[in-house]
Amino acid sequence: MKTSALIFVVFSLCSTYQVLAGSGKAIIPNFSANSATDGKCVYYMSNITPHDLEVSITFYDQNGTVITSGIVYTNFINSNTEIAAGSTGVVVINPTPWKYGYAVIEWNNKSTDDDVLGLVAHGFFDQQDGSDNAEAYYSIPINCGAAF
Repeated sequence: MKTSALIFVVFSLCSTYQVLAGSGKAIIPNFSANSATDGKCVYYMSNITPHDLEVSITFYDQNGTVITSGIVYTNFINSNTEIAAGSTGVVVINPTPWKYGYAVIEWNNKSTDDDVLGLVAHGFFDQQDGSDNAEAYYSIPINCGAAF
């Protein structure tokens, strides 16, 4: 009886581990951006795995509408859908007119890779004066700075 219970517990733990591995998600709690006033948000996402990851970031404006313009990706691969192993990708949102809201970052392993944690991310808001001089600047923590 004890052996059966132990086998069941071990199997259950391993099954849960498999369900939770291979993908992750984090919320960007806020953004506020407007290219007309030189206000933008910049988000760094670092792939902490030895595998390329599929990565998506979806911005939702103040009305819950998905934003598709005014977004620039740097150091992403495969048509801005992946971040290479050990690399850092940057996403800048700078729409016109002014938008504010939140975003969701999601990552998935490719094929049979099975990482538990995949990304660590951080962002900041940068308001400039029109001459590339910072007027306002603040940090935007993502997942309390922890990997996800």
